[in-house]
Amino acid sequence: MSEGVININRHFQVKSRYDVRMNNKAELVKRGISTPQKIPKYVVGKVFPDSGFGLNWVDRGDFYTFKEGGFAGGTETRAEFSARSYYEFQCLKDVLKKHANLGMSLEVGCGYGRMTPWIANLFDDAHAIEPNKEAIEDASEQYPFVDFTNTTADDLPFDDSELDTIVTWTVLQHIPPDSIERTARELQRVLKNGGILAVCEETAGDGVITWPRGVEEYTSLFSSCELVETRDREVEPTANQDGSVMVFKKRQC
Repeated sequence: MSEGVININRHFQVKSRYDVRMNNKAELVKRGISTPQKIPKYVVGKVFPDSGFGLNWVDRGDFYTFKEGGFAGGTETRAEFSARSYYEFQCLKDVLKKHANLGMSLEVGCGYGRMTPWIANLFDDAHAIEPNKEAIEDASEQYPFVDFTNTTADDLPFDDSELDTIVTWTVLQHIPPDSIERTARELQRVLKNGGILAVCEETAGDGVITWPRGVEEYTSLFSSCELVETRDREVEPTANQDGSVMVFKKRQC
């Protein structure tokens, strides 16, 4: 059994690190003492998950999504947010120009479209999906030249082998272990032979609403593809986040 399979099985033991931590009373007290200002947000967010107040993320069962301001989490200031967008797109643009087939593309988990127009500018036919209805409505209003669909990554509205390139940027890390294999199969189903899958995700650490998976785990999940490049995720200099960019190419059948 490979290390990747071992790690995946380990993740299947719990639904969410956050659920485990928050069911531990000692952990709740510890967090409350260290950050008392977050207690009202936590309580309201748990009781009224769709309210405009409280936690900036929402548990939808099969995935986590975000309220406005929760996407691209970890940035504390507008300067950091702007810097992250710059560094991440420069990295993504370099990866896509180096590897991608610039025909029909899909961005998975586009949110409100932070990176969508920059991706779309590189392709002839750009598509994006997002399970958060409010976010994708905002994105479609701003970028009418992109074909948006409100759906999840395990239920894609595309034929087999239809897409040239798929981009998932810090999205798969928010999909729980009991759903990630189904999602990986669906992404591979719609990708053409020779098509490119560009993945940027947390690959180390102990996330709260994420499941960091190593490169070997993603290689195992995308078994119909060959891993052709890995590089460190590029973010703003003040960030403290681990991650990897992985480029997969679907094998010719």
